[in-house]
Amino acid sequence: MTSSSATSRQVIDKAIEILSSYPLCDSCLGRAFSSLATGLSDRERGYAIKVAVMMELDRRVKEQELQDLSQMKAVLENMIAHSERMYEAYFGEKPKQKACYVCQGKIDEMIDKVVKGVAEALKGREKARFVIGLKVPKDLEGRERELVDKFSLTYYEPLKDEVKREAGKRLAQMGFNPDVERPELEVIYDLESGKLEINEVRRRHALAYIRLSRN
Repeated sequence: MTSSSATSRQVIDKAIEILSSYPLCDSCLGRAFSSLATGLSDRERGYAIKVAVMMELDRRVKEQELQDLSQMKAVLENMIAHSERMYEAYFGEKPKQKACYVCQGKIDEMIDKVVKGVAEALKGREKARFVIGLKVPKDLEGRERELVDKFSLTYYEPLKDEVKREAGKRLAQMGFNPDVERPELEVIYDLESGKLEINEVRRRHALAYIRLSRN
């Protein structure tokens, strides 16, 4: 087995382990492996992993490696989306509707709120370079810590990083100027209260000099 195929198998096995216990949307599953497959969004990564998991479970059943279908049933239910037809084929009914354990099915709503809030706050200052700061609810942070600690997720990306990045992309398309490297403004959005504040970013300058001598 090559190192790449071994890594793929480890990702699939870990995803099956996670989905056996927690329902996760595409984005929240994708963030568990966010440092892998650079260039994909977390949503795309999560979708790809779910497809790979379904194929692997189907293979295990067909090759009689998986005799007890109860684990597969739990995993397919916890995928939230994409697994409906496979679930019906095996169990003769539709899967139970569940909300994502981490974001509670609200990650798109969070991104929308940040985009709307920042756009309104920077109206008339579209060319100002800015960076987004985000405050997330304590209970959400707790659920993330639980997931990371329980499954030792070394490639995990916090939800707030995905929300900031995706909101920044949309704001750039709207003509605003997100700039993580050289921001003039920091726009901090509180997801729980909906409050927003803007802070001027003070630039610090580092000076270096060379001491010269006659020699």
